[in-house]
Amino acid sequence: MAFNNIFFNLTTAFIGGSCLFLLAVIFWFLVKSRKKNIWLPTLRIVKIDSPRLPKLKLVRPPLIPFLCFIISACGLLIFTTKPVKFIPESNKVEQPRVHLYLDLSPSISASINIDQYVAKIERALKALQGNAHISYSTSHSPQVYELSNSEKLAKKIQSLGFHRPGVRIGSSLKTTIKNIASLDVLLIFSDRDYHSWSDFNWKYFSENIEIRFVDITDSMLQERANVFIDKANFISSPTFQTMDWDVEIASVSTGMEKKGFLKVFYQKQEISNTPIIIPEKNSKINLRVSWPKTKISQKREDKEAYLLWRLEVVQGDQLKLDNEYRTPLRGLGNSVILIGEPSGEQMLEDMSKQLDVILSVMGFRVERYDHIVQPGPKVSDYPLWLLVGGAGYGVDGFCPDSLASYRQAYSSNSNKIEKKGAKIWLIPSSVASYGDLCWCYHRLLKAKDLDSVAPIFCRDVSDRNSFSAVLRSLGAKQIGGELGDSTQSLAWISKDYTSGVEVLAFTVPLQAGFDSGISHVQLPLLLNKLLGWQQLFNESTGNEGWARISDLATLYDKSINDSEFSKPSSDFVLSNVPHGESRLSVIAAEQLPPEWKFSTDSSKAIASLNKTHKDSFSLIVLIACLIMLALALELAWMVSGKIFKRNTARSFLFFILLASFAFSQRALKAEVSLNLVGYQNSTLKWGHLSQETSQRTSLSLAPSATQWSKLTEQSMDFPWIWVNSIEAISDKGVLFPQVVYWLKRGGLLIVQGSNSKEQLAHLTSKGFDLSPSARGWLPIAPEHVLMRSFYLLDSLPNCSGRVWSNFHYDGRMMILSIPYDFLSVVSDTRKLPSCENFQYSEHSVRRFINLLMVALASDYKKDQIHLPEILKRLR
Repeated sequence: MAFNNIFFNLTTAFIGGSCLFLLAVIFWFLVKSRKKNIWLPTLRIVKIDSPRLPKLKLVRPPLIPFLCFIISACGLLIFTTKPVKFIPESNKVEQPRVHLYLDLSPSISASINIDQYVAKIERALKALQGNAHISYSTSHSPQVYELSNSEKLAKKIQSLGFHRPGVRIGSSLKTTIKNIASLDVLLIFSDRDYHSWSDFNWKYFSENIEIRFVDITDSMLQERANVFIDKANFISSPTFQTMDWDVEIASVSTGMEKKGFLKVFYQKQEISNTPIIIPEKNSKINLRVSWPKTKISQKREDKEAYLLWRLEVVQGDQLKLDNEYRTPLRGLGNSVILIGEPSGEQMLEDMSKQLDVILSVMGFRVERYDHIVQPGPKVSDYPLWLLVGGAGYGVDGFCPDSLASYRQAYSSNSNKIEKKGAKIWLIPSSVASYGDLCWCYHRLLKAKDLDSVAPIFCRDVSDRNSFSAVLRSLGAKQIGGELGDSTQSLAWISKDYTSGVEVLAFTVPLQAGFDSGISHVQLPLLLNKLLGWQQLFNESTGNEGWARISDLATLYDKSINDSEFSKPSSDFVLSNVPHGESRLSVIAAEQLPPEWKFSTDSSKAIASLNKTHKDSFSLIVLIACLIMLALALELAWMVSGKIFKRNTARSFLFFILLASFAFSQRALKAEVSLNLVGYQNSTLKWGHLSQETSQRTSLSLAPSATQWSKLTEQSMDFPWIWVNSIEAISDKGVLFPQVVYWLKRGGLLIVQGSNSKEQLAHLTSKGFDLSPSARGWLPIAPEHVLMRSFYLLDSLPNCSGRVWSNFHYDGRMMILSIPYDFLSVVSDTRKLPSCENFQYSEHSVRRFINLLMVALASDYKKDQIHLPEILKRLR
């Protein structure tokens, strides 16, 4: 039926609806006006008697529900109050614990020097002398010190001085208070700088401790004036012979003209001197600063590869600490080592020559070698390594031993070797042997020593697809290609986080041509994007390197002790004063804590503070238990009254006795046991594993396994079967038909031991229709269900080069092949396999729990309702 010719008039519909509404109102008015009469237009008026209200009758409620109601109401009323647990009078200490937080941010240096700061602290200590137990900390670190004498505190402050990074008092105190055992009063010695106080909700802290503010500068500057470097952007191209910078200089006060000089230093040598003039009404000016490249040393061993910008202003500059500004040295490019044999006489045929030219144009300093002499150059000499190989001659000619030795040495003794890391590009040659590339990848990231022969899993790598499959099983992440299709990937990336070594293994040659699918136009753009993504090259003119650290607490990776103060990190030393500190903005006095003065009366007030501590957790738990008990009793009374019309009290007592008996018994738990087939009287026990499983999950694992000497009907009643030899479930190496049927019904077969790929493929050669959509035997990938079913795992250990693999059929894992005796590793006796130096650790327990979840519940993490629990177990 078509409705294309129907015309709907909104005006007509509105008028009609309004008329109906008006008629309804008139009818309602007529009925309402008759009150208790019903008016019928054509009949007569019928009188209706008004109903009488029933009389109120008070009935005594049952005793038990009434008491339950009273208990619940009182408990909820207490929940609305603010319970406080008072410390008894006998437990009070004679002196309160007072902590001094000393703010040494840059803004304070605009009004007083370090000697004046120390004098203010000594004056405060005299007022507190004998009235409190004192501890102190500075904004340099969260370390807390007990005050022994004022002279030691004065030397500490003078040795530290004002720091260049800014400080957020809120985040700094959050870390510092964790190191204080008990605290009654917190005295914050600071100025009224807006940047320092902006994140501090001191009223929240004041619920537990008394907070007082001490204005270390007495009064903030009436007239604020400061000049500082706002931005310094490098704008030169790599082909320029000069280094050009755009510099923006900001002025806080516009009440006077400011003159001076902007000088640039490199390794304490002046390379530029530019005069500056900031007019009276200007808040900022822009300068172009440049110098020849020849003034900059190009040695790789330069340790201080940064520029120091220094402002020298005659007047109108109160904050001197931000007159020095540091930027990383840019324009020379990073050093790159390129190892690759020539692949042709013409430039277009030689991939290494193409890479050399493109990187040189981009500003990198490229050193090319046809082959290397082992062990190869030092890792610290080059941030980027390009290894072009895979020509079938082994790995010694293009894969340096120095890279592998660095990773292994750093992993074994991280305290003696400086962590610099290296980024490595593993590139196949024009006619590549992917087995050599796999061998080199294993040596760089996985090998425990310098292998003289290729690992077993690399010997089967013959093409791009098998190379991608091995990298995927080793935990590498896909770069390029389509999602879910690893065969078309451009590269695979993996990193050793202990040493910082990062390998980007390409699956196609980085050469313009038909075989690689990369044009001559796309190749430079591709290298540009990859280098920028790895933070090795950036065409933008932004300011990188030692940024303005606005909150020093971001450097609090661990508690800084005295020895580390003498050798501060480069982030601390080379950082620049943040904008918030340089602008000298002030915060309103109403937003600050109450001010504390250096007087005797104030000190006595601190000594007489009421030391009541709020600890309401136990009281809340008690009230919650009473409410739940009252609700349970009331529910039991109501149920017994509904079921038994008479003798409610006796039936209620029966319910109480029944519930007590039920709770006294051991709660039923889901229990599962190991189902071993083909084992001959194994004495292995898994008591520790059973305890760990029951504590972490809702399952109960039997400490002893169910063993069968051969496959029976009873053995296939379990959801999984463990075998140490494929002969127990196969006939001439092929699965029994009943096992195939059991697998298709949902069973999981786990095969342990050293089985080759040919044996596993022959095991499933019958009974399964391996259509093109079926996936067959594959290595366990990082995103496999086994890697995420309960815990999130990074990788699975290999055994003599053999990896964990699974037979994937009908959309799930049916058979899992473990290359060693995994059950012996997690048993109480902890029998370790001989193929590798295995250790019984937390990782083995997590692998077993993941496998248990796969056997019983598949991948429950697809249900988003479990997301909060997943996030709690993230490593």
